[in-house]
Amino acid sequence: MSGRSIEFVEKLVDLMPTEALVQPDNDGMIALHGAANIGNTKAAAILVEKHPLSLYILSDVNWLPLHYATRAGHKDTLLYLLSVTSSFHAIRIPLWYSASLHCSRF
Repeated sequence: MSGRSIEFVEKLVDLMPTEALVQPDNDGMIALHGAANIGNTKAAAILVEKHPLSLYILSDVNWLPLHYATRAGHKDTLLYLLSVTSSFHAIRIPLWYSASLHCSRF
């Protein structure tokens, strides 16, 4: 994910089943969260191309990939993610979903 060998990332993603790209790690983050968090726009694009719905997967802290790019200050990655993310899904659905989870706990 550091960007040193994007060809390796391309080959690895090509070989992986789509479901593997959305398997969370111990911190509840998928590969696209990680790419956004470190600002690897090329890896993010490869991951989105293979699994576009990963743009809308929330981490354990209810963050989308674009939230990680924003928090870390990765402007290029954020702009890319915004360009491929539907504002309806990215903003409204996670906020509604998150709020409904919190309300159901009371």
